[in-house]
Amino acid sequence: MSTSMETDHPNILYDALPYLDTSYTPEKKAQAERLIQQEMRTFTPRTEAYQPIVLDFKSELLQKEWELVSKNGDYSTPPLPMDKYNLNPPQDENDLKAWEKSLDMAKISVEHHLNRVENMELLKTYGANAWIAYNQQLERIQQKLQVKLDSVKNEIEELNRLRKREQEEAGQKIKHLEDRWNEMVRGNLRIDGACLKLKSEIEDLKDKKRASEVQ
Repeated sequence: MSTSMETDHPNILYDALPYLDTSYTPEKKAQAERLIQQEMRTFTPRTEAYQPIVLDFKSELLQKEWELVSKNGDYSTPPLPMDKYNLNPPQDENDLKAWEKSLDMAKISVEHHLNRVENMELLKTYGANAWIAYNQQLERIQQKLQVKLDSVKNEIEELNRLRKREQEEAGQKIKHLEDRWNEMVRGNLRIDGACLKLKSEIEDLKDKKRASEVQ
């Protein structure tokens, strides 16, 4: 059962009743899917989906670094230089400058480890509470998203109920009109049969009249 129907929404035109059209074959289903895919290829994509990403860096150094990696096409993070954390003695034990450089490297390494110790102490003191606050924030976000998801699901369910109700009402109207059409066709056939019968009787009367006039 397929038809075109206007509902209370004047801008919506239905050309099918999926809640009523259940007698389709796999071939018809495949044909409908091909038509859908063919129609979707004619859709004009949204232009904003293809807009290039423009990054506005406040730092000139970051801007130059971004231009460099964009030009090279390598967006991976470069490895950290670990040489300054190595405490290797100078090859020439009599080179004063080499010993001064090694001493500077040792100071850097000591500061690095002190910084790590301080970070570990801060994590030990505030890390648990920070994670609890973070998890609570995630839970609030999840609850908001769940509320929004439930709302969308309810809207979809209500829309499906509305469509089903409208199509079932349309199906009843279509069935009533089909019954009327069939009854009118049968009535026309009866009228045609009566007309043919009446025409035949008229011809018989004419023949009888002509026969009586000849006698």
